[in-house]
Amino acid sequence: MIVVDVNVLIYLLLQGEHAAACEELYQQDPEWAAPILWEPEFLNVMATYERNGMLSRDQAMIAYNDAQLLLGTRIYPVEAADVLETAKQTGCSGYDAHYLALANRLGYVLYTFDKRLLQVAGNSARRPKQKE
Repeated sequence: MIVVDVNVLIYLLLQGEHAAACEELYQQDPEWAAPILWEPEFLNVMATYERNGMLSRDQAMIAYNDAQLLLGTRIYPVEAADVLETAKQTGCSGYDAHYLALANRLGYVLYTFDKRLLQVAGNSARRPKQKE
């Protein structure tokens, strides 16, 4: 199992620029987990894409439903104290701290494309990579 940032879900499901790397990551380990925060973040991106004419409502709902199916029951709450401590130690946002704190609590690696998060997380976070 791995923890994934919402940006990994979005690139995979919307076939964004890093879709191939995300697909490869999914093939390597299809048991993806995320904090409860994934849902409002995902819906925020869907709302932005719909508002800007990049997706229809139906496409946004299909992507959202696919994300729910992909994560299944591997959606976890994160303790507020863990989020605050992670944010304090790393200097990352409270939003990003949710993902990193969950990965640390579960003992799994966080996969993300967030450059700042990758810089501050040490070995706890990795960027999905496509085989050459």
